[in-house]
Amino acid sequence: MRKIYIYLITNLLFFSCGSNVNEKQNDDTEVIIDLTVITEPSVYDFVDSISLVQLETTDDCLVSNMFTVKEFNGKYFVIDIKQSALFCFDKEGKYLFKIHSRGQGPNEYLYLGDFNFDPYNNQLILLDPWGAILLYDLEGNFISKTRLPSEIAAYNEVFVLNRDTLVFSSLSDYQLVYYSRKANVLVKKMYEKDEFHETTFMSVYGRIYSYNDSIYLAVPWSNEIINLSDDKHSVSYRWNVGKETFTKNDIKRLRKYLTLYDDKKDFDRSDLVGSGKPLKYYISTINETERYIKALIYYQNDHLSIFYDKSLKKSFLFKKTKENIQIIWATTNISGENMIITPLWQEIECLPYYNENMLSVEDREKLRERKEDDNPYLIIYKLKSLPK
Repeated sequence: MRKIYIYLITNLLFFSCGSNVNEKQNDDTEVIIDLTVITEPSVYDFVDSISLVQLETTDDCLVSNMFTVKEFNGKYFVIDIKQSALFCFDKEGKYLFKIHSRGQGPNEYLYLGDFNFDPYNNQLILLDPWGAILLYDLEGNFISKTRLPSEIAAYNEVFVLNRDTLVFSSLSDYQLVYYSRKANVLVKKMYEKDEFHETTFMSVYGRIYSYNDSIYLAVPWSNEIINLSDDKHSVSYRWNVGKETFTKNDIKRLRKYLTLYDDKKDFDRSDLVGSGKPLKYYISTINETERYIKALIYYQNDHLSIFYDKSLKKSFLFKKTKENIQIIWATTNISGENMIITPLWQEIECLPYYNENMLSVEDREKLRERKEDDNPYLIIYKLKSLPK
């Protein structure tokens, strides 16, 4: 396990004009990516400044295994998956509070699986995957606990649709459910599991994101990103990767493939993607900001990052930057225009998430002064603003 976890928090505006970007497209509903053009941009093509925030270490605040970081109202919220605890820090990294309430009591959770923010009620929602949500105010004070309907065996992610409705992803039963807090009932259930959806690899888990007051789903078995906040689930945009783009026949072949091997319940990427496999490519971990769509694509047995500029209708496809920075092996969260990238917990040989020479003298001194058992630090990437 890494002893130092590095988090790239970026105020997202990616890639100015350059000779390596794709040609403009005409259809506003299409995101066109040329998989034959792999670039190697400089970080300074899109970054104005880079800084470091050291998260404060105290006897009561020891982060051992950082799972995810989200930012809200000028604060950083961190899940430690090993402790099943949530820590909160201010923008300078000063420790504010911790929520660590494991148990079966009226204000406790069995396990902390996910969390999110309710901007309508200014509350923090903690999710116990075994069927409960706990509400806290933004200072960490407990408000209430609610048991969720037992007809869903596990609730894995939580998103806030409006003042009343929450959306959950699930790795069991129905993969996507809408829940009314006032009525305490499920009001909509989608994507019932069958042989086509049985594998975790093809689930909606990890493919939902919030942007501009709406919630979006990158449907894993299609080219479409749909708006879950729209009752009609309208298509926000579609991926177009030329001749490799999914067709209806590809999906039919995929369904047939999964049906033939229904004894293998959890297919992985190597089973389904690649030459001679049902899928030619696979796009995952999609996020969106005012200007950019950021995604990870698996193609020809390799992982590549995509940054698509919606304003210029151009894109970059790359594995690393000129400074040898790599953001492929990372978990990404978007908070407004800020992108939060965290390394995977398991050890994987890959390039670093930052270059120390890009930091100020003061920040480099902070790195030299920190101790091995100090809490992780954050690397803040301040990206260039939108063109005027």
